[in-house]
Amino acid sequence: MLDENPEDVEPIVDEIVEVEAPADVVEAEAEEVIIGFDGETVEAEDEPTPLIKQLRAEIKAKAKRARELEAKVAEYEATKAPAPLAEKPTIESCGFDDGAYEKALETWFEGKAQRDAEAKKAADAETARQAEWTAKYTGYEEQKAALKVRDFDEAEDAVRNVLSREQQAIIVRNIEKPASFVYALGKSPAKVAELAAMKDLDKFTAAVVRLEGKVTVTERKAPPPETRLPGSSVGMGAAKNLEAMKAKAQQSGDYTAYFAEKRKIEAAGQKA
Repeated sequence: MLDENPEDVEPIVDEIVEVEAPADVVEAEAEEVIIGFDGETVEAEDEPTPLIKQLRAEIKAKAKRARELEAKVAEYEATKAPAPLAEKPTIESCGFDDGAYEKALETWFEGKAQRDAEAKKAADAETARQAEWTAKYTGYEEQKAALKVRDFDEAEDAVRNVLSREQQAIIVRNIEKPASFVYALGKSPAKVAELAAMKDLDKFTAAVVRLEGKVTVTERKAPPPETRLPGSSVGMGAAKNLEAMKAKAQQSGDYTAYFAEKRKIEAAGQKA
């Protein structure tokens, strides 16, 4: 690419020209957001040291293994086969009594129909629950990706490693903006510990919903762009004046005024 401001090209304008920045970049976007609970001052933490990163990785791996084991136990409990249906009666089991056999067979079919209906109802409820959870968790992941914070993973781990799976699920299901809530919670160890101690899930849910109203999100704006393009060349008039001052300095040997004027021009973002 050609140099936009080659130093050996004679300026062709007679004054310094200010160039307005494009309209679509005048308004600065937020560099990041500060998320916390009302009344608490929270700043995103600095880049962790390699040792801290290693320790966090080990803690995260152990917590992940524990969650996987817990999930497998829960999956096993949920998929355990229901009590087996009683063996279908036969004429032999009824002592070759036709009346007893017909009555036993009727009772068996009624029990089977009831058992099948209950199994279908449970399966439908589980399908609906899974669909709801998938939608909620997808929304949480999308919100998490949109947050402009550097240390979300660390804050999330601080919550995940303390709260139970049931408590975490309650947050995702019941909070309108769960990602912001989780981040604020992860930055407040006292509140995480307070919620973790609530084993009654109804009380936990009520406490979480109350706490949701105290989450604050503050955008930190980047400074607006300069209206003068840096590095633009000095105007012809100023250049001639500076050249005259240089010639005078060469004759007198005193460059004080020349260097002062040159610094003034450069401080204004121009090339002298």
